[in-house]
Amino acid sequence: MKFFMLFFSIILLCSCATCTTKNKFSGNWYTCGKDGTYYELLIQGNLFKYSTNKGLITKWYNFKITGDTLSYEESNLLADSIITIKSIIHFNNVNEMRLEYLTSNEQWTFYRIQEKITDIENDEKLKVFTRDRSKKANCLDKRTEEEIRQDSSVKEIYFQF
Repeated sequence: MKFFMLFFSIILLCSCATCTTKNKFSGNWYTCGKDGTYYELLIQGNLFKYSTNKGLITKWYNFKITGDTLSYEESNLLADSIITIKSIIHFNNVNEMRLEYLTSNEQWTFYRIQEKITDIENDEKLKVFTRDRSKKANCLDKRTEEEIRQDSSVKEIYFQF
């Protein structure tokens, strides 16, 4: 009987270890924004950054995972103004994860990028390759006509002195 309990415990521990490593927050992921923007989430160790098909590449952010909660700090406009961003990580399967942001009440579904991303440190090459990968994802603008009109009315103000 003791052997059976020991055997059962080992199987249980091994299966739990497999489940937790299977859906690890690592690698590279993509998602589509409501406006059709393609976003890549690039993760290396305990750092991540975003790259978009519109040429935006963020700096590397340090992150921490506590249980199922991802948290990181983002500096705001002022150097001494720090915002803590938190989201709950849900893995739908090995190739799909959902982030529920606690600070903004947003949800984003990310899909694993299967190809290896090279030149992750070279922002100029990363911009080109991100645009190439975005064509495969075919992100569509899902905004209503009213939302598009509101977004287009926010224009840069040109001050002439």
